[in-house]
Amino acid sequence: MTSINLLDEIEDSVNFGAVVREPARTILVGSHQPWAYAASIRTEGTGAATLKAWVKLTSGSMSIGLLSKDEKSFVSDLVIPITKDFVRVELPIPALEQTGPIIFRTYEDGTVEPRLELRSLVLEPGPSAECLVVDPIVEGLWPPDIGIFNIAALRSWSRTQLNTFLTGDKWKDNLILNKWEFANGITRLESYPWRFSVPFVLCNARCEFCSAWLVQGEPMPVDLFDRLDVMLPYLAQIDMVGWGEPLIHPEFGKVVEKLKSRADPRARIALTTNGVHLGRWADDLLAANVRDFAVSIHAAKPETHEDLMGLPHGSFDKVIDGVEKLIMGRQEVPGLDVAFVFIVTQQNLAEIPEFIALAQKLSVDRIFFRTLKARSAEEQRNDGLDYHRLPPYLHPQFAELRVRAVEAISAAMISIEAFPESWSASVFPIEVEASILQAPLTPRAVRLKSKSYRHTPAVDSEALPVGEPLEDSYPELCEGLKNPYNRQHPLFCPSPYTAFYLNGFDRMVTPCCYMTSIPGHQPSYLRKGASFDDVWNSPAMITLRRSLNQGPLKSPCLQCAFYW
Repeated sequence: MTSINLLDEIEDSVNFGAVVREPARTILVGSHQPWAYAASIRTEGTGAATLKAWVKLTSGSMSIGLLSKDEKSFVSDLVIPITKDFVRVELPIPALEQTGPIIFRTYEDGTVEPRLELRSLVLEPGPSAECLVVDPIVEGLWPPDIGIFNIAALRSWSRTQLNTFLTGDKWKDNLILNKWEFANGITRLESYPWRFSVPFVLCNARCEFCSAWLVQGEPMPVDLFDRLDVMLPYLAQIDMVGWGEPLIHPEFGKVVEKLKSRADPRARIALTTNGVHLGRWADDLLAANVRDFAVSIHAAKPETHEDLMGLPHGSFDKVIDGVEKLIMGRQEVPGLDVAFVFIVTQQNLAEIPEFIALAQKLSVDRIFFRTLKARSAEEQRNDGLDYHRLPPYLHPQFAELRVRAVEAISAAMISIEAFPESWSASVFPIEVEASILQAPLTPRAVRLKSKSYRHTPAVDSEALPVGEPLEDSYPELCEGLKNPYNRQHPLFCPSPYTAFYLNGFDRMVTPCCYMTSIPGHQPSYLRKGASFDDVWNSPAMITLRRSLNQGPLKSPCLQCAFYW
């Protein structure tokens, strides 16, 4: 196919609204009806193509998308933001012969008349020349209302062009600026991170598949939030998860109140909990705009659940009561989502069908069945867990019970994420698994006394480092390190741009979940006397962002299994 000018085809394809022709542009006026198609344009041809448009939305809401061949669903849909001037958007079409019409549509309440100006609308053969290979998880990471700002397009925009998108809404503008800085490999950021995991570190459970309870330490001091005041209003995703149980923090009420008073109401606030104290806190959490709940509950029977989690008798019933209290408020709380998280083990495998029935009876939204994480022999020796009694394939009726579980999952009336084929994968290295499985079991009380690791927090002083360079030359130390994924720069890892990882034990700030400190630099602490920008744009963070974009990649980045 050759390039096709589609502007002339719009007038005959309008479903609702009207088209106004002017010498330099076409104006598409949408319907007041919400979710109405404003115009649809059928395409012809085969192979990949790219729709390129110069657009300016002056009022209302409108998106541009691509329907499936049967016209029953969207293949892609990009929201068009209101802007001060014309901006270019691109919609990739993988295969013209396998897709349906191009659609312009309204998508809000219809109280404001949508008005979209089109200066150019061209369908060109082949994929976009700016197309970059970016992990789809990363591309879709930012909130949906800025989905139009794809990474490939952002790399071609000057700061002046980017400014035409900014509206004065500081929360949304920060998201847009942050993605532009990420796409262009900016090293010193003007934007604030928009993801934050509140660092809880205490736990009341004694789970056999988690060592958090064996690490002793002081709870996160609430005054840490005072140092984060500048960041909190920009957050779009707040996860109360940490390495423990958030609801037992001695000042949890103050944490909730801080989030309620400082976070933007549009922020998604999520809680991961074992649910034992959920009933007590449910009303406060909902009032603080917490809308996503992930409840760790690993059995359908109280005795199994309490065995796996090391909780006292009666805990299972408290969890169920707390979940019921949440569900009761669903009609008054828009957007509430309650999920169960269930780690599949030898002890609970037979209860999966009953567990699904329980979740459906409670009207839970979804279930995540998780597979045990594989572990090395060294981990098994050193962390004090009787992990070797857990693998589901140790059950004498494993094959039969897995079939029953799969049948129950297939018949379920709620959303379930599960990977039953992974339940038979060896948890330990094959060459040492037999000896590991023969090891004796140890009572939790004995392990807690003899295997606990006391974490001593660093004294909060101005002497703590904030990512300064080390005197030794790191490149000389890392020669010959493996690159198992054949990584090259640019590496589109969003963590050093989007997320703020703070250790609740000692105020250490890390660039991601897998790197404690950046090679060649001191660790970074949100210490006394340091501003938020001192940490967010420390020498270490600037160096890491530069290495991701320009190389050479740091050794932890070469070996990380995420973000291709």
